[in-house]
Amino acid sequence: MIFYRGGTPIINIPILHVSKASILFGLGRGMKVGGLVLASALFLSATKVEELAVGLSRVGLPYRLGFTITLAFRLVPLFIESALTVVDAQRLRGYDFDQGGPFERLRRYVPVVIPVFMGALRKANSMAMALEARGFGRTHQPTSVVEYRFHARDAAAATFLIALGAASFTIYITGLGAIPKS
Repeated sequence: MIFYRGGTPIINIPILHVSKASILFGLGRGMKVGGLVLASALFLSATKVEELAVGLSRVGLPYRLGFTITLAFRLVPLFIESALTVVDAQRLRGYDFDQGGPFERLRRYVPVVIPVFMGALRKANSMAMALEARGFGRTHQPTSVVEYRFHARDAAAATFLIALGAASFTIYITGLGAIPKS
């Protein structure tokens, strides 16, 4: 966020403009991104994929959409693991991914994409057959093994999060903490 062009410059060269306002702006944006990453990591580490699917359907999302979202959470680690396996296999064969400049190194990863993509197609085909064999999409309201109930602590957490969101929005709208324009 050092490209923010506000305030009296401390350092001012054609590409780089550093001022007190740009530093504050960068710190604020960094805190927002950091908060988002921490909240996402906490959510993903504390919530099972099955619970997320049930929660999305309870909120009113169609089951197929919720299933698609949770499927992405399940498949991304598999694809990353597959890519790392292919990279390790290529390194064992003597292929060097670290030669050349940044663009050359990026180009050297192209041979990894094809086996990972082919593996993804195989997994998608197997998954489609398994879903079809289990009757996916036959009923409008799928059943769940575990029944999740809404407790008082859930209401308290929801109330807290709504209040926190309302407070953040109010602070943003009123301009409290905004960088003064110079």
